[in-house]
Amino acid sequence: MKPSSRKPFSIHPIAIRGDGAGFAYGGGSSEPPCPVVLSTFKNKPKETILNAHKKGVIELAYRTNNELVSCSFDSQLCIWSEEGELLRTNEYRTSHRADGFAITSDQRHCLIGEYNGEVSVFDMESLERVSGFRVYERLQQIWCVACEPAGNRFLVGGAGGKVLCYQFGNESPQWVAELGWGHHIWGIEWFTDGDRFLMCSNPDGAAERGSRSEVAIRDANDGARISTYYPGGPQPYCCAQSPNGRFIVAAGGRTDRGGKESRKNCTVQLWDVEAGETPAVLIGHTQLVRSVAFTQDSKHLLSGGQDRTLRCWDVESAVKEQLGT
Repeated sequence: MKPSSRKPFSIHPIAIRGDGAGFAYGGGSSEPPCPVVLSTFKNKPKETILNAHKKGVIELAYRTNNELVSCSFDSQLCIWSEEGELLRTNEYRTSHRADGFAITSDQRHCLIGEYNGEVSVFDMESLERVSGFRVYERLQQIWCVACEPAGNRFLVGGAGGKVLCYQFGNESPQWVAELGWGHHIWGIEWFTDGDRFLMCSNPDGAAERGSRSEVAIRDANDGARISTYYPGGPQPYCCAQSPNGRFIVAAGGRTDRGGKESRKNCTVQLWDVEAGETPAVLIGHTQLVRSVAFTQDSKHLLSGGQDRTLRCWDVESAVKEQLGT
């Protein structure tokens, strides 16, 4: 699959089908177009464009039956069939912008993280909001939510400088991992074993002097760091781990002294966790990279961002050429 031609919208979420037969991506901003696109792994894929959202799509997730769920900034939820038929959508909207989204392992509920520091719980059949609670006391934004692959825990991260682990149905966290004031947690993803999770974070001007952006693997039982990786330049805004557990990736970007983004500072960084802390650096995007996702066989990596292109990388070739593994 070659890099896509420029789309009329920025590409944010990417989701891979559980059976590996295809993938979906979405995008947009505060105004249309804000589509969801069904695609396949071919050089000239036949794509199906789905239009229902009026605000930017923030997250996509496939259910175990290959139905696709999409969520937009205004908390609109859409459930699509494999063929792209809109099966149902909701009318309820949260009072604040949504950013984090995840489906529980039993497929019965989904969680939406909001700009006011709250998590809302929606029923997946009725798409009605059934409950909600506040995570961050100071109303800091929630950027990411991740549900345990085969359990009933979930993780929350955002602008509050904390990662919190909850048991579904309990509003008191099991544990809290403190990164410190001024640290923003942009991405969280569980490893399939349920014992670890991957996260990426950036400090802002309020963080302790000398703070650095980091990509870390942490223990899911207490939040303690297991290993830490430091991106060599660009700030990470998204991260993912490969299904085989061997690779992790983080991507994002930053501006240079002239306030411009470029291929040099909007890279995708890929680590072989068995090989050490040096990443393979994948260069191609010219603006902020907002989404990364591994294929089910862990051989390829998809990335998309604000340059409106979708790219497919050969993971094994990149690691072999740059890291010799």
